Amino acid sequence: MLCLLASLPGCLAATASPTPTTPDHPALTHPPANTTPTPGSATPILAASLPAPTATAEPALTAESGKPAPPPPIIRAENLSTITITQALQFSPWELVLALAWSPDGQRLAIAAGEKIFIYQGDSLEKQLTISAPVWNSSLAFDPTGAWLAGAGRDGHVRTWNALTGEPGLDISAHAKGANHVAYIPRRAMLASSGNDAVSRIWDSASGAKLGEIIGGTFAVPSFVLTPDGEFIGLANGNLVRFRQVTSERFAFTVYGSGWFYSLAISPDGRWLATGEVNNQVQIWDLSDWQSGERQTEQSYATASHQGVANTSSALVWQVGFHPSGELLVSAGGDKTARIWQSPGVNLLATLQGQRMAITSAAFSPDGRRLATGSLDGSVWIWGIAGQPSSVGGASAP
Repeated sequence: MLCLLASLPGCLAATASPTPTTPDHPALTHPPANTTPTPGSATPILAASLPAPTATAEPALTAESGKPAPPPPIIRAENLSTITITQALQFSPWELVLALAWSPDGQRLAIAAGEKIFIYQGDSLEKQLTISAPVWNSSLAFDPTGAWLAGAGRDGHVRTWNALTGEPGLDISAHAKGANHVAYIPRRAMLASSGNDAVSRIWDSASGAKLGEIIGGTFAVPSFVLTPDGEFIGLANGNLVRFRQVTSERFAFTVYGSGWFYSLAISPDGRWLATGEVNNQVQIWDLSDWQSGERQTEQSYATASHQGVANTSSALVWQVGFHPSGELLVSAGGDKTARIWQSPGVNLLATLQGQRMAITSAAFSPDGRRLATGSLDGSVWIWGIAGQPSSVGGASAP
């Protein structure tokens, strides 16, 4: 547990990034033995070629040659029975996928894989940029304009890059023991970060000047959330989520959990807090009736669970995230599944499986039509709604 809470990417570096001993590194499509993928050479893979443990049929291509495909349907609770893999990327074995982020307009997808960051066109998965990080990044975030991309580095630095050209911007020595999470603060020209030093810091997003410092508590801060109005920040610290005002750093209230929090998300309307824990738990908390002051939230609205082996890394819920509608929640688990829940009741609607190692990241696109999942096996899969009901792609009903 100490390894998970302090620096999980650092732990993985010692065990999950071996130097290849042979030139043959099979991609997800199992190419011939003389095919040797090179670092950073991930290419789109047709969904029909992906391994699908529970598949009974192969998906058909629906777009006519030479004609733009119509936009896929919005992912909703009522059509999740038809969710399937539509596209995929496979990176080299040592390029573990630790983070991904959609641009605000959904036209680009940024992926942190190994010590590089890749930016792909959101619809075609055509590669646009390759950025040398130069370290593993456990979190990525676009600014509200989509012009800049920020990353939280294992070396404790928060860096930004021009998301259109790849040119470097800020390089902030933010956290002495490693940076874990980064996000642009809504409606403010500010950038927030958290790290293994139990602190979250606020930065001027243009100059990189430090504007504030918020102590999370005793332990590393693996994640934080920002309310949609940019007024409050909530820091995960052990079994607590402490909310403070961004500008004054004044304490607001605390969420008390029974387990240790690792990932956080807040619904688009700011009412619901989702938490992922180190022990498989996914919980929803109702924040609608709190006001500034020493109010304590001790009872979750609903609780659900992944199925990893207790007290191992497979029980870690790496990420949680809401659908833009607020009606769905996705969680990425160490049990090699991403699960889609109805929000706020966390009723299980679909289990997405087939990626070969822990799912570290999962995010709905801003238009709600696509879901990206990234894994320690170096793969990124894009999920969407099929034209006809199908079990292709390893999706299953609860």
